[in-house]
Amino acid sequence: MLQTIHSNRMERLVQALLERLQRPLRDPLASEIILVQNPGMARWLSQQLALAGGIAANLEFPLPASFAWRMQQVWLGQDLDLGTYDKQSLRWQLMAILPALLPQPQFLGLRQYLDVADEEIRRYQLCGRIADLFDQYLVYRPQMLLDWQQGSLPSQADAAWQALLWRALVARTPGEHRAALYQRFLQQASAAPAELIREKLPERVSVFGLSALAPVYLKVLEVLAEHAEVCLYLLNPCAEYWADIQDDKGQARRRARWRRQGQQDQSALLDVGNPLLASMGQVGQALLDQLLEAGAAEAQLFAEPAGANLLQQLQGDILQLQDRSSGLLAERSLIDPADRSVQIHACHSPMREVQVLHDQLRACFDELDDLEPRQLVVMAPDIASYAPWIEAVFGNASGERHIPWSIADLPPLDAPLLRGLEQLLRLPESRFEASAVLSLLELPALAARFGIDGAGLERIRRWVQETAIRWGKDGQMRAELGLPATQANSWEAGLQQLFFGYALAPQGQLYEGVLAYADIEGAEAEWLGNLAELLRQLDHWRRELARPLPAQAWVERINRLLAAFFRPNPDEAELLQRVRNALVDLAQRCQQSGFDQPLSLHLIRAELNQALASSQGAQRFMVGGVTFCNMVPMRSIPFRVICLLGMNDGQFPRRDDPLGFDLMAQLPLASDRSRRLDDRYLFLEALLSARERLYISYVGNSQRDNSPRNPSVLVSELIDYLQRGWRL
Repeated sequence: MLQTIHSNRMERLVQALLERLQRPLRDPLASEIILVQNPGMARWLSQQLALAGGIAANLEFPLPASFAWRMQQVWLGQDLDLGTYDKQSLRWQLMAILPALLPQPQFLGLRQYLDVADEEIRRYQLCGRIADLFDQYLVYRPQMLLDWQQGSLPSQADAAWQALLWRALVARTPGEHRAALYQRFLQQASAAPAELIREKLPERVSVFGLSALAPVYLKVLEVLAEHAEVCLYLLNPCAEYWADIQDDKGQARRRARWRRQGQQDQSALLDVGNPLLASMGQVGQALLDQLLEAGAAEAQLFAEPAGANLLQQLQGDILQLQDRSSGLLAERSLIDPADRSVQIHACHSPMREVQVLHDQLRACFDELDDLEPRQLVVMAPDIASYAPWIEAVFGNASGERHIPWSIADLPPLDAPLLRGLEQLLRLPESRFEASAVLSLLELPALAARFGIDGAGLERIRRWVQETAIRWGKDGQMRAELGLPATQANSWEAGLQQLFFGYALAPQGQLYEGVLAYADIEGAEAEWLGNLAELLRQLDHWRRELARPLPAQAWVERINRLLAAFFRPNPDEAELLQRVRNALVDLAQRCQQSGFDQPLSLHLIRAELNQALASSQGAQRFMVGGVTFCNMVPMRSIPFRVICLLGMNDGQFPRRDDPLGFDLMAQLPLASDRSRRLDDRYLFLEALLSARERLYISYVGNSQRDNSPRNPSVLVSELIDYLQRGWRL
């Protein structure tokens, strides 16, 4: 049975889930399966279940894609491997087959795009974008891919070359892709499953907190619901039927379309409902439509917001589908001057935003009873861009002004050790600037490897300054760059002065035309020798890294590089292991794809950056203290205070930049994912999830000339609704 439980309060959904989980499964050792959209929701939900029920154990939180794939494996009765059709493997498959297809006339546009000097890196980037597009086709346009595979060649130019490329990809790739498996699953699902399949199906599946679901995943849940208990717990903003409401812009477009088609004006049938819900709720509308078509049974657990402050009245309007800005009310509602439940701050810079935020959070602790830091969350479109300011403001607050905090969702690439590795992987392009070499020595793992402590680093800084070292290993390196082969101000010249100064009398003298450095003696010689060894290693790897190698050889080369430069502590060792794992994965994909061409350092850097950036997960999310995190779709977790930073015009909602040949963008469907629509719904979820205070800030004035800057269009819509419905 497929059932949906709707509520505007996530706490009520948790209580309903807990009541269902208290009914034991037939198999006492079976795991409870709860589908969530991201690890952050899984962490919060497990905490809430533990707090409410006393314990939360034997819970499994798969993502919808992995769960749907697992159910298809069970139904088809075989162990299937999609490794050759995952997004990263598709990239290397395309890298291998694309050059042979480029001479065909359908590929003229791609051939012209790749006709540049840096063809390798451009082909890598293009194949990555195409692989990502094919990955979306497999989920949202499976029938189109099956038609291409069966010989259908579209007349549209963009579709024609994609169809040819897809056929070539399927012809050389072993196994079945997800679209073909999904087709077989639907064919077999129409018949009663065998008893062996029934035994492997879960008895109960819960889907918690999703606001969007691909049609193929929903279909898998529908089929499973015929043999198991499937319940969706949905955060629904409105207790009324709102799937057909249209904002003013949507109504204007629809009226224009009716006029073009010569149809009768039906504008009287259109309803805005609540303007905020109509403007920001398209993602939720699409999911409601899908569930209505699936015929799911419904239960409702809606609750009026407790209290009468501005935020709660705003949430009540959305719940009841009421529009205060329509002019139907006799007059605007009066706001209590002490009401600080909705705050919007315009600041002059991101750092000023964080400074104001810190002051306002201190005020929250003074004004709200028993407020704890863990009951606040601060979200931003890109929390990494705010991380330095958060560290500067919250990290330096001491005493009574200190607020416990943590930053989640930071990509590992922001770790100092990995920034140092990135610098080492750019050695073939380096000019050995004195500042760059000294910045490497600031890394504890590298300094430990070369035996240079804090005092040694300060001494080396002084040596570099007083011997006038500026850049370049030696004159030969400068000659390789097309410059005069002079030794002056190079590392070689500076080291000569330092070594002569140690070996000769301390008063300083000329030796073979070199002025010996006068102030070096005793144990400092060890630091000098270690510095010389570091320069020798840097010069060796500058030449070594410049040679292209196959992927498997790069694994061994990077491992030697890591051993040569780093002596990490346990936390840093875990980061370096991620680098090694990413390289091993790359080598395996290249081997599976039959791609054995040598790879340049540019490609290795790009692959490592992408692999590490995509492995962030939800580290340090809700670990105590105020949580700073990214604004992630479907992280609709209730907090007493929700703060949104960086709500700037043009930066949020984030723009959709589809590829010119994206066939989904050319003919979109209501169930397609859109970053812009996801961000609109995310803003609405944040508005609904704040229990006592909603705090919004943006850069509203230029630092240079104090000229005004607009907030996000979503903030403008909120301000407009508040001004029409309330007054001070």
